[in-house]
Amino acid sequence: MDTERIKKIKDMAEEVRRICSGGRYRDLSVFWERFHNQEQVKRVPVIIEFDPLWLAGHLGFDYKELVMGNSPETLIEFQLKQKIFHHRYIPDDTIIKPEISTRPTGIPITDPFGGRYEYHFNTGGWHVLPVVSERSDLGKIPLPHFNSDGYSLRKKETLNRFNDILEGEIMVNYVDPVEEGWFGPLSSAMGVYGMHNFLTDLKDEPKFIQELMQKVTMAKVEYMKERNKIMAEEERNVFWMDYGLGEDEVDCNLISPRDYEEFVFPYDRMEAETYLRCYYHSCGNLTPVLGLIGTLPNLYKVEISPWTDLKTAVQKLPAHVILEKTILPNRDTFEASPADIKKSVTDIISIAYGRLLEIKCDAIMDGNLDRILKWLDIVRQCC
Repeated sequence: MDTERIKKIKDMAEEVRRICSGGRYRDLSVFWERFHNQEQVKRVPVIIEFDPLWLAGHLGFDYKELVMGNSPETLIEFQLKQKIFHHRYIPDDTIIKPEISTRPTGIPITDPFGGRYEYHFNTGGWHVLPVVSERSDLGKIPLPHFNSDGYSLRKKETLNRFNDILEGEIMVNYVDPVEEGWFGPLSSAMGVYGMHNFLTDLKDEPKFIQELMQKVTMAKVEYMKERNKIMAEEERNVFWMDYGLGEDEVDCNLISPRDYEEFVFPYDRMEAETYLRCYYHSCGNLTPVLGLIGTLPNLYKVEISPWTDLKTAVQKLPAHVILEKTILPNRDTFEASPADIKKSVTDIISIAYGRLLEIKCDAIMDGNLDRILKWLDIVRQCC
């Protein structure tokens, strides 16, 4: 073990602990608690998130190693440097916590249904290759089950490797690679069968599509039930509660509102029923189906992407639901004039007046840091 490197890691961990104990994050914790309790707050929170590809390049790491590698030293260093960087340079409303994860990029490497991932490390893109190419193969899909012994062994071995380095300096949260690959019903179905096949059979073989949706949804629901019978309350909520329905393929530029209602929504609802609270995430256009999404059980937050109409979201989603308005992080955004930036943000705040609103610019993969910070400064002044 490289003792000099380990000492540097522990020094960074100590710096992160010191940073997190400051008044900035105590105040933010109070703010977010009031916000999520739907108490009146004096401003709209703003969040900046950089894509791991951007962070890897900026902080001097190999992106492929962060996604595919298993060096705990590298994964720890990356996260600690990321926290220190964010604290020093990004004055947003992110709460930096004295903890790290065993899987820091959020990029899945294991598919629950046996699919193989392909990665494009130069762009940050990835996709899973279809498991089923013929309808007759649907019965051959391997159905995942929660294996408590396998999970416990993976967790123990992984945490031991991380904690042998940190020695309690900072908390380590275990993220299981098997569970990291779960997505919402439509995204899972398209992953299993392929987007082209799915959309073609949506018209030609609708009965098969219903069978496919039922199978992938029940596989996840049953997995969660098996897991929750065994896992402690506090641990099982960490993974399942905060992410909820990851449904990027729900996009009304791709699938019609009628097809969403018939072929997707019943399964979104089935999965949402299993959560204590459900976050609905889609980068697509949800505008025509927001009324349906608003009826999902346990719904507490919905992503309002650049392609989803905020005014419709205000009208269609229940008053208690948080509107997570995401900003498209491109050069037009960051290089816009101060007047244009101010107008775009004030328009958002005006449309969503009286609602629980977050403004989030995430998945930043490009852009000069100075321009990004100038954009953030203008937005913060408006909020």
